[in-house]
Amino acid sequence: MEEITVTPTEETRPIGQLSRIGNLFFDPVKTFKSLDIKPSWLWAFIIVAVVALISSQLLYSLTIKEQLARISSVPNISAEQLEVIKGRMMNPTNRIISIVVTPIGVLAIFLAVSGVLYFVFSILLGGNSSFKRVLSVYTYSSLIAIPSAIVTVPLAFAKGTPKISLSPALVLSAEKAETFLGSFLSQFGFFALWQYILVSVGLSLVYKFSKGKSFVTVGILWLAASVLIALFSNIFKGFRLG
Repeated sequence: MEEITVTPTEETRPIGQLSRIGNLFFDPVKTFKSLDIKPSWLWAFIIVAVVALISSQLLYSLTIKEQLARISSVPNISAEQLEVIKGRMMNPTNRIISIVVTPIGVLAIFLAVSGVLYFVFSILLGGNSSFKRVLSVYTYSSLIAIPSAIVTVPLAFAKGTPKISLSPALVLSAEKAETFLGSFLSQFGFFALWQYILVSVGLSLVYKFSKGKSFVTVGILWLAASVLIALFSNIFKGFRLG
């Protein structure tokens, strides 16, 4: 009997890791179709974790400086107390801890967000896909951290603050930027919007949902998360400054 050989087509053949990364920025549909065929997330996670680690270490001194300025503005704090706090914050051990914790934190966020997306799309909406595919979509969409770091890190040094916002919060005054509204609007930055689009497109492909359904679902989750982040940000800010 003659053996029949099926030649993989462009639609059924996964592309390599470098192609996936490159196409994410220029042809994301191609990347997500490849992830649907053969999901993978490890290399994208490593890249994002390295970018986060480098960015945080480059901005470490600026972050410490801003935290000290915030603490020094607390009423009734003495110079002696401030020096003790400064000594603790400048302890090299803290920097080592931050180096260890950063990639762990990135992984925890990826797993948590992917878990929520999988629950909503698979359980609540009845979609058919795997957690690994969802994790792959979210992890690759997070490669937006690369252009984000390229833009925001130099801006942070230029402005002397690690808090760089490319969001509607820019129109607020310095006082209002520290309120709930400022925290909420800061969640809708340019790169966050870019990632939202990528996640929505990716999930629509791996779940075979319409783009409209995917965009609305991810948008609702994004709004809910932005409200929670803004609330917790202001609550903890009150504890720090109170």
